[in-house]
Amino acid sequence: MITGFNSSVDDITHLLKLPKLRVLEGTICDEESLSMMVDHMLKHQERFRSIKLRIDMDVNMNSEDGSTLLRRLVMCRSLYYLGILHWRMSKLPAYEVQRYQNVIELTFWDSRIDDDPMIILEKLPMLRELNLPTDAYVGREMAFGATGVPQLRKIMLEGLPNLVEWRVEKGAMPDLSTLEIRCCRKLEMMPD
Repeated sequence: MITGFNSSVDDITHLLKLPKLRVLEGTICDEESLSMMVDHMLKHQERFRSIKLRIDMDVNMNSEDGSTLLRRLVMCRSLYYLGILHWRMSKLPAYEVQRYQNVIELTFWDSRIDDDPMIILEKLPMLRELNLPTDAYVGREMAFGATGVPQLRKIMLEGLPNLVEWRVEKGAMPDLSTLEIRCCRKLEMMPD
């Protein structure tokens, strides 16, 4: 088990030489390290029990390279937590939902997503916690469908400057127990 790994300080090549590594929690700060880590995770999926990654770097997700990198990342079956900082994307890629099947906790910081991310995120079968802080979403409307995010227990919306309307259909988020909304100044009303 390794926790606290940070590619801006630690050499990822040493980490990749650990054949018995089963649990990894860390931060990746550059594309080269992320690419190496994803290659390793995909090649040795059967080894890992749990991976928790925070990715802190500027990546243009609207480019083919950025989109391919995310697609490969979410294919890792042991990836349970994914925190993404500064990945600019106009919309979430519409990968097959089964690619995200094991993600339990998802956080986007400063991604500036224009299109409603719930069109994709509400289909994640295992998602229990969703955090959208600090310009993660810059659109005006967000909607959860009736069968959306069946296991979601916590959602946090913070610093979404343009969010005006949030719709939640009856039956959505049946297990929700924690709702945090902060600094969404234009949000006109809460869903019932």
